[in-house]
Amino acid sequence: MIFEPTHGGAGIGGGDSAGGGNVNIEDSKIVAIGGEYASGIGGGDEGGSGDITIKNSEVTAEGGDYAAGIGSGDEGGRNGMITIEDGSVVTAKGGTDAAGIGGGNEVSGGTIEITSSTVTATGGDYASGIGGGDDGNGGTINITDSKVTSTGGKDGAGIGGGEDGNGGTVTITDSEVYAKGKSYGAGIGCGEDGESATVRICGSSKVKAEAKAGSMSSAVGHGGYWFSYDGNSTYIDEGLLVKAGEKESSANLAR
Repeated sequence: MIFEPTHGGAGIGGGDSAGGGNVNIEDSKIVAIGGEYASGIGGGDEGGSGDITIKNSEVTAEGGDYAAGIGSGDEGGRNGMITIEDGSVVTAKGGTDAAGIGGGNEVSGGTIEITSSTVTATGGDYASGIGGGDDGNGGTINITDSKVTSTGGKDGAGIGGGEDGNGGTVTITDSEVYAKGKSYGAGIGCGEDGESATVRICGSSKVKAEAKAGSMSSAVGHGGYWFSYDGNSTYIDEGLLVKAGEKESSANLAR
């Protein structure tokens, strides 16, 4: 099923200048493309999203300019909770200044829960792959028992904040994650000029975080941050392998 509106309406969700309300997608195969300044799934132009739940479904979502693939429209205000679960396969792409999953332009990511699913997310320039849009913080992002590939746009984090956005709190448990920030964005953490992030890698996770070489940005963190890993986790920082139980300085982790 393909949803593709015109003008400022979301593919699924809010119309022009309207919030998205709550959206529940279950046992479905869907392609949702947002209109001008509107999300693929979530808020229309200047509209935030309600709670979005994707369960046991295959979803492709693409936002219009300045709008998230899944989340809010351009300058849409607060996002509800975004939940992807139960074997879902999701591909989400944000427009310029907007996250693949999370905030549109100038909107933070809110709370994003990914459980037992496969997700590929790509942010537009100045936005994260998963988390905040341009000038948006990352919010709270929990990834559990999932496989996630997330790439930020120019100056945005792979997972976390957009440009000028803090990283928020990112917890990865028993998951395989690849996160890449571009230009001055962290792999996991803040966008350019963001100031703080809390990152936890737990259980049997395998995580690779990558920031652009020579950008003075961190693969994990960027600015002030708190980072931990435990259990049987493996963390790779631009080729540096860190296994659970090994002691590494924050300088090494953020080089």
